[in-house]
Amino acid sequence: MENVAVLIVGAGPAGLATAACLTHLSIPYVIVEREDCSASLWRNRAYDRLKLHLSKEFLDNILVMQAKFIFGDLSRHGITMPKMGPMILKSKTGRSVVIDVGTVGLIKKG
Repeated sequence: MENVAVLIVGAGPAGLATAACLTHLSIPYVIVEREDCSASLWRNRAYDRLKLHLSKEFLDNILVMQAKFIFGDLSRHGITMPKMGPMILKSKTGRSVVIDVGTVGLIKKG
């Protein structure tokens, strides 16, 4: 597992708010949650019509961090990360980011 500065236990309202603040401050963190979704109390027990809407920037930061962790730095192979994250890119341009993991593996092998 990667080195992280903060471990957040629980993906409820407090855990998600903490994660958002840490993201804003560029502090690495990991969230652990025993349920199969975030904000499980809201989604599964308290309100039958509540939907949790996270900002696209929050979702983008998580996706970009995951992609960097999974694929590493591909710039030496001529593949650069876009300036915008995938959610913002989709909303502004209508284009979707697609990563073919098989192709990435072959590129890394040369």
